[in-house]
Amino acid sequence: MDSSPLALLPPELRNEIYRLVLPQGKEVRLALCSDGQGDDYIQPLDDTWNANVLALLYICKQINCEARVVFCKCNNFVLNTPGEQVLTALDRFTARVGSHALKIISRLEINIGWDWGRSSCEQVIVPLWLASTGANISLSFAAVSACNRRKVALELSLKDYDSFRSSIKTCKVAYQVGCGLSGDENSRKFLAWREWELLTFLDRVHQDVYETARRLKVGSKLKRDAKDL
Repeated sequence: MDSSPLALLPPELRNEIYRLVLPQGKEVRLALCSDGQGDDYIQPLDDTWNANVLALLYICKQINCEARVVFCKCNNFVLNTPGEQVLTALDRFTARVGSHALKIISRLEINIGWDWGRSSCEQVIVPLWLASTGANISLSFAAVSACNRRKVALELSLKDYDSFRSSIKTCKVAYQVGCGLSGDENSRKFLAWREWELLTFLDRVHQDVYETARRLKVGSKLKRDAKDL
């Protein structure tokens, strides 16, 4: 790139050119796939991320590095993966976009579908939170109320402890409201077993992340949470 006129431009102008060429404001949908031989990889589910659209990234290493950051800042990403493979999915995604781009990404939603009830999902919450801290990453899943069969979409923020704590409370209220209840703690006695299972799951992962955050001394609301847990 040293001999290219593009190299003579200041970085701000190069970034503006990248923004004009690359997709902006898109939802880039991806999925964790396997080649059948034990290797996992990230597969785009639409045309937003393909060789034709992102040909700019293949010119040289410098342009790839600069333009990739712009692409990540200007678009939202949705990564579909089974709950037990969520750490693998994040690792493969990071390898594809670059670790430097992960922290400045506009938004990454990791969608684990219906796997919230599995113990394997609970076991990865803390390492996933640690790997995601500082980045605008969320974990989304869906739950069906046993009371009225409503499907309730829930989302946990992994950006930092305070965001995680707030999203736990939002999920609990949203789920109870979705069950047709008031959303306060007293309504739990009216919940069916499956409702109890989800709320208990949220309490457990909150406790796990709280203990980790306290050990690392991060989060402004740790003292307040010590009374609630």
